[in-house]
Parts: sequence; C-alpha cells; structure tokens
Amino acid sequence: KADLTIGGNQNDVSLNIRVRHGEAIWVSVTALAGLEIARAYITPDSIQVINRLESTYINKPFSYIYDFTNPQVDFNTLETIVTGNPQKEVVTDSSELSIQDNQIVLRRIIESMIYVLRFNELNKVVQTSLRDEAAVQNLSVDYGDFMKVEDQVFPHLVKIKSQLERKNVVIDLKYNRVGINEVVEMPFSVPKRFTVKN
Repeated sequence: KADLTIGGNQNDVSLNIRVRHGEAIWVSVTALAGLEIARAYITPDSIQVINRLESTYINKPFSYIYDFTNPQVDFNTLETIVTGNPQKEVVTDSSELSIQDNQIVLRRIIESMIYVLRFNELNKVVQTSLRDEAAVQNLSVDYGDFMKVEDQVFPHLVKIKSQLERKNVVIDLKYNRVGINEVVEMPFSVPKRFTVKN
C-alpha cells in the first residue's frame, strides 16, 4: 500500500514491486478500484513506463531519473532504497563512523554528494540520506517495522522523500507481503494503440 505525493498531489495506490538483483525493478501501480494505472520496468540502462490513464508510453535512458533526483543515483542506489539495503559505496573503510542515539552512523562524501546511513542494533539500515547542497537536492529514506522474512530481517515500512528544486516527491510504503529468492515474472508489453511520449 502506498501514499504517493508528487508536487502536492496525493494519491492512495497499491504497488506491486518486483526486483531481480542487479538486473531489473518492475512496478505495477493499481488504483483503489483495483485497476492498473501504470507499469514501470527499470534496468541499469533504461526506464520504461506505461501510463494506462493517458494511453502513453515512455522509453528513456536511465538518466531520465535525474529529472527527479541527483545524477549520482544509479540503478544500484534505487535497488537498495526499495529493499532497505546499504549502498556499497558508503560501506567502505574510508567512510566516517560514529555512534549517535545508540545508532551506528556511516558518512561519506563522494564528489558533491553527502551520503549518511544509520543502522539499528540489528545492523539494518533505518535511514538513508543523500544530499547535494550545491544543487539543493535531498533524498531521504526512513525504514521501520522490521520483520523476519525467511532468514532475513526486512523493513515493512518505507518513507521516501525527494526534493529537487521545486519537485517534491513523498512515497509512504507499507509492504503487506514480502518474498525473497522467489522466481518473479516481469511482464511488460505496450499496447499498439499507445502513443510514445517524449
């Protein structure tokens, strides 16, 4: 279940998110009436989106996401945000380590981006923060309601906030089912009547 707010417009939707590690992220967006309104297929190279409400289709390079976030956000970053895992580039020997409010905090600056990760007592990420002060861009993700799924602890609450100039996006996710190491289908076909949107 998701509460999606883009530029002040709020929508209650259901999301079905499927991830193939390092390969693809598939998202189906369903309205309260149970009708699918959009579908996205994201790979390290491209972003494809079907908008069923407008009968349009977008096929863009991955860099299209930079209209909404910092250019240092790559496919791996997107995947770690959805799954609640730490970014590899932050968990290194060169990261600053501190303890604040009984949480382990890792901080690393890469080019103009400041990365901050907070870990709980289970060594799970409870907050991810990416900030580019020069470009006035912020992305923060908070994780909560950790539950055991198979042999892993997974956050069932995820709150994503993205601020880029005047484009503000807030996504509140509440996962009601999580599967790990399952075979996932990622169907994505564009109806012939849909028009390509630039």
